[in-house]
Amino acid sequence: MKFGVETVDKKSFCKSCGKELKIEVPNQIFNFCPFCSAPLNLVAYNFVKEKDKKIKLQASKEILESFKSQEAAQAVKQYLEKISKE
Repeated sequence: MKFGVETVDKKSFCKSCGKELKIEVPNQIFNFCPFCSAPLNLVAYNFVKEKDKKIKLQASKEILESFKSQEAAQAVKQYLEKISKE
């Protein structure tokens, strides 16, 4: 996904989907494209990346928590061995 706004002939377009952004209010700042929800500025882009990082961190914590049980770790190990042979 690309982020940002492209300006051509005083018209603004989303770099991700290419649709024209109709700016009704002078100096109005869009954070996200109203058509495809792509971030249009660095603040919004960083917000999306930070949210993605938090989701991945939470998933990692949950996986590590499940490995505290020897039975769960053994089951995952057996499953990985099984699919690696296929």
